Amino acid sequence: MPNSTQTDPREEVLRLAFLEGAKWPLGPAPLRALISMGMPYAQIAKHFAISRIDVCDLRARYGIARPS
Repeated sequence: MPNSTQTDPREEVLRLAFLEGAKWPLGPAPLRALISMGMPYAQIAKHFAISRIDVCDLRARYGIARPS
């Protein structure tokens, strides 16, 4: 777990995605990538100012397996 001086690499991925213009809803590949790298639904939702349910719904719509 990162301490206060370290940046979570997953947060950096989202920050860079925003700089590149990522908007909700994400396509299947970016959403699958975030989920496969262990990004919690709540964290994805926070960055897009949506609910965790919205993330779950889109995951299901794209047929992305639930993280184990």
